[in-house]
Amino acid sequence: MAIGSVSIEGQVATFLEGADRIAVFVVTVGQGITEISRAASSSGDIVSSWALDALGSWAAEAAAQAIAMRLTRYLGDSEAISPRYSPGYCGMNLSVQQALFKLVEAESLGVCLLPSMLMQPLKSVSGLLGLGDRRSFGRVDAPCERCNDAHCSTRR
Repeated sequence: MAIGSVSIEGQVATFLEGADRIAVFVVTVGQGITEISRAASSSGDIVSSWALDALGSWAAEAAAQAIAMRLTRYLGDSEAISPRYSPGYCGMNLSVQQALFKLVEAESLGVCLLPSMLMQPLKSVSGLLGLGDRRSFGRVDAPCERCNDAHCSTRR
């Protein structure tokens, strides 16, 4: 599957082959929550550090979900949106991060890609969403519903 000059391969390409359009996104909650969490840890407040870290992860996931919800406003009655696919899940190699960063201006959000393919700030999410005919996606709530790899370490 090609998105502009970028090629997406593997199971995710198969899952999205029925899409008329592909949305590529990067969201972040910024560096602040990580800094506050680290400060709490340094001062010995491990519970607050853990809670702040978990809150940052939840907020980043909620921001990614908000993108999907916002996109549904632009769908016709016969259209649907796919589950969200992110690098590192559904057989999508982390190196796809490089391709996604070519397609979006993540730097304008303050998000950069580290050599390890992790994003900085850490509380950031990138991914793909397919948009198209409702029959292409049916009713799929989680990417794992389409995958037959029962031993996947990221299975939800």
